[in-house]
Amino acid sequence: MKIKHSNKKLILENTIDPSVFFNLGSFSNGRIGSKQIKVTVSEKHMYLTNRLRESGLFRINTVDMNRGLLMLGILADCFHNNLCQKKSTNIIRQSRGCRQVHNIKEINTVVSHLDKGEKTDDLLFDNFIKYGDNIYGRSILNYTPMHDLNSPRSNPSPKVKVPIEIKNLCKAFSQEPPTDSRFKVSRNSKNDRFMIWIPVHIKIIAFSMMKSSLVNTRLLSDIYRGGYVTGLYILCKWIIGGKLPADEYCLCKIMHNLYNYLAENE
Repeated sequence: MKIKHSNKKLILENTIDPSVFFNLGSFSNGRIGSKQIKVTVSEKHMYLTNRLRESGLFRINTVDMNRGLLMLGILADCFHNNLCQKKSTNIIRQSRGCRQVHNIKEINTVVSHLDKGEKTDDLLFDNFIKYGDNIYGRSILNYTPMHDLNSPRSNPSPKVKVPIEIKNLCKAFSQEPPTDSRFKVSRNSKNDRFMIWIPVHIKIIAFSMMKSSLVNTRLLSDIYRGGYVTGLYILCKWIIGGKLPADEYCLCKIMHNLYNYLAENE
């Protein structure tokens, strides 16, 4: 179980394993047992989110990114403050594997549009050799004649290379832990709004947070916004600390190469 039950003496970004963020993003997309919510965040927070999403460090769509950040922040706050830990643990258990299912489905869809032949086989095998020491690299190997070989070996997953401008943005944003200001948004500034589906249990947890003495607000919309900002803070800390999963980095590079190949060979 990739959860670290903690208390206020422990660091917020260490309460949950980074892989959980990606599973949460792929979890609860309009399914039964989910609730659609509207979230308002500041323009500067959405700007940072978009910069991270487009950084080349991982591949994730806007909806999944927003959902993952919000749920990550709320659950991390719960573990950090010993609140609703059983419900939070169950959500993480239920989301386990969602990300891999989503990503492999996308890989299968893209590969199905590639022309069959030696050139495509070389492309897939080259990507396996370079980025294949993970579930995503091995999945593209299955589409090549080399899949019949006895365990062809790839290089170890490469180290995640964080662009210096992204690292600087993360450092500037995460200098101080989130405060009560994360629950508020200025009405005099430009703000961004988005709609996402979340598990009903996340709403229940948010309601419990609102009723507790841990936060200084009595609005669910503020709890959602605070969770989003906290999630963004944690993600920045992971990026600075080199804690992003190498599998996610490899997936981003593999998909970039496959889409480029498709565009160049239409």
